[in-house]
Amino acid sequence: MDSVKESQKRVFEILNTKEYKEKKNHTYFTMFGEIEEAAEACTNVSVLRSYADRAEALKIRLLNEMDKIEEKPKLAFVGNSHIAFWALNIYFPQWECLNYGVPGEGLAYVEAFDVDTSDCRVVIQFGSNDIYQLNDENVDGYVERYVKAVLAVPSRQTYLFCIFPRNDYDDYSTSVNKFICMLNQKIHRKLEGTDIIYLDVFDRLLQDGRLNPELTIDDLHLNGKGYSILSEALRRTLEQPLKQAPDL
Repeated sequence: MDSVKESQKRVFEILNTKEYKEKKNHTYFTMFGEIEEAAEACTNVSVLRSYADRAEALKIRLLNEMDKIEEKPKLAFVGNSHIAFWALNIYFPQWECLNYGVPGEGLAYVEAFDVDTSDCRVVIQFGSNDIYQLNDENVDGYVERYVKAVLAVPSRQTYLFCIFPRNDYDDYSTSVNKFICMLNQKIHRKLEGTDIIYLDVFDRLLQDGRLNPELTIDDLHLNGKGYSILSEALRRTLEQPLKQAPDL
């Protein structure tokens, strides 16, 4: 146990000298806490030693991470709960990920977004929470505002995900997703001639016209499999030169 605490102590000695210490403090504490908790419950001496080794390995990994963190390019994420609940540091460890996702938000949040993200590549996804405010009469006006809001977010490059499908009815209705599909098409057409890179994963999330139940925890929010689809699509695009990546 002493060796685990020593590894943790060394990491936090370094972390406390960093400007980003508040962002990393909880994550690092949790990592060591999991090892410490398991070690406390262990009664096998030989196995106990393995926890000391794990703590030492974690110490080295985190110290290396801190050495490199200033060198990481920035990736800012803006949107609703789909963004807020994305485990960005797991899927994009080579980036400094800034999560500005807020559950329940929609167009009004993005229109009012005033964080300076001009030194970041920016990933945006929203729209699900606005769906039931829309109809045939106001949808075109919404699309105008939607695209204007996306273009107003400062960035080195902006990547816009489509609005994702959702399951709102127990009778297996597909009507809401047909509407979202139509809305996505209007947004995509409106983006023509801009530098926005559009990431269309709508069909990859669908099964029989509904959000694939294997990709969601509650018929709206994505699970790990769902986020893997998003992450793979974004990673492929990030590998391309700035403003030359194809639509997906």
